[in-house]
Amino acid sequence: MVKKYGLWYAVKYYKLIQLFITAIVLYIAQPYVFLLLCNLTQITERYMFYKLFYYTSYLIVIVAWFLISFATLRSQRYKYLTSGRSYGKDSGKYNRTYTELVEYFSDADPYKMDTEALPNIPWKQAEGMILGKAKNGHLFNVNSGKDGKNYFIFGLPSSGKTAGPIICSCLRWGMHRPLSPHNKKTDGSVFCIDLKNDIWKATHKYRAIKRFTLMNPGKSCHFNPLAGIEKLSIDERCNFIENIGFNIIPDTGGGDGRYFRETAEDFWNGIALYLIDKSECKISFPDIIKEILAGNAVDWVKKVVADGSEESQRRLASKWGENEKNLSGGYSLLAQSCRKFASDKLFYLLGNDPQYEYISVQTLEDGYDVYVQLDQAEIANYAALLSMIVQSFLNGFINRENNPKAGRLKDGTLRPICFMLDEFAQLSTLKYESIATAFMTLRSRNISIVCALQSRSSIAEMFHSENACASLIDCVTTFCFLSIQEVATRKWASDLIGTHKVLKISNNLSDGSNGNKNQGRSVSEAREPIIFPADFGNLKDDSKGIDELIIYSQGKYLRADKQYYFK
Repeated sequence: MVKKYGLWYAVKYYKLIQLFITAIVLYIAQPYVFLLLCNLTQITERYMFYKLFYYTSYLIVIVAWFLISFATLRSQRYKYLTSGRSYGKDSGKYNRTYTELVEYFSDADPYKMDTEALPNIPWKQAEGMILGKAKNGHLFNVNSGKDGKNYFIFGLPSSGKTAGPIICSCLRWGMHRPLSPHNKKTDGSVFCIDLKNDIWKATHKYRAIKRFTLMNPGKSCHFNPLAGIEKLSIDERCNFIENIGFNIIPDTGGGDGRYFRETAEDFWNGIALYLIDKSECKISFPDIIKEILAGNAVDWVKKVVADGSEESQRRLASKWGENEKNLSGGYSLLAQSCRKFASDKLFYLLGNDPQYEYISVQTLEDGYDVYVQLDQAEIANYAALLSMIVQSFLNGFINRENNPKAGRLKDGTLRPICFMLDEFAQLSTLKYESIATAFMTLRSRNISIVCALQSRSSIAEMFHSENACASLIDCVTTFCFLSIQEVATRKWASDLIGTHKVLKISNNLSDGSNGNKNQGRSVSEAREPIIFPADFGNLKDDSKGIDELIIYSQGKYLRADKQYYFK
């Protein structure tokens, strides 16, 4: 322990200072012990055993201190060797010797996190991701560091995801000093989806934040989906437009649905590339939406084939002479998808007028946080918009290392950036290939991705693939479980954390030959889940009345108390 934690830690852990104080108190109490002995036995100075009682009182004090010290040191040593277990409880419960219990429990729970190694500091003095507080008061946090990490936070609505890990982490990401409304400079930036405005209310006094908010367009920054397209090569421009199309047009399943989706994507790519080329990259995203909603399938095919660029013709030339009913079905899907962007509010916020302030990747690089806000009740209507914004930012960081304008710290490392994606499963049109690439590659660009969701199955439903779900989970370094109701996710979380050794007690009652009852008690070794699946439904420390969460990080687990930002 001394080599691992230092001498002072060992002194505090084994309560040596308290034992020293106890020795002083017992030494002071020795005369009173002697008087007590004399009073109890009615012995005075005239008796020959008077001096013997005097020395006996010293012996009693020494033995008492030795027994107290022995019990304390043994209990603390047992606690250290068995990862926090209580010797008194285990000894009384299993009726085994100290040596037997240590030998058994020292490796019974190898996946339990060493909480003594965690920092013993208040969360408002920590930096990075703030996830919870161990039972010994130490904090579990992950510093932003030089490499990004991926996190999954599972919890039902009102389980404390926002008030706990999300807001605490948004406040302390890149923050190496106490919170102050007079100094909002940080060494890290946060991109955050804020569906209820709660996160912004709790953080805007202490951090420099640029907001894209549908709830108050007049005070919102703008977002240009086509920003920077004029700087791209032809091939890059085509990929750029295709990615936007994936976000706009929802997945319609297989069969005829797949045909209509692919047709809709062809129309989007062909028309958008045509209009961008004709405007010399000056057209805005709302203008493209207006053109699509004002046209029809046949006229656009004729127009692009007759006067379009080679790239736009590649998307629509094959539609010439095709069944008009089939074309109309695909174009109708595109128009239906585009109508979600056809509002005065979005036309105002998604344009390219240079007089307004815009959020972009560079906003984060310049040291600001970016919050995307909308009413939670409207998330289904704006899922495509959210997906488009998120994918635009994630794709913008792929070449971050080669970006001369990338934010860097004093030591030259890339500025840590956290993507806080609340209600991740609602980003239903997010392209799987894009999010998978982000999970696998952006860590080396010092980008951390935090996804808050309700269950594992929602990821599989989101990407229509269990393999896609497993692939993303394989890239996650830390899981945080606040509550789970879905049965399959409970079972998966329990299996993820693993099992440990336990001693099971069996009591037997049988009839003896003389008519008496014979009672037997046996203790056997077994393995059982560290966290039973049903336990994820109500994580709470009943003895203290405190809400709990389970943290699983790099092969170790921790049952911790929730840390709320208002505490």
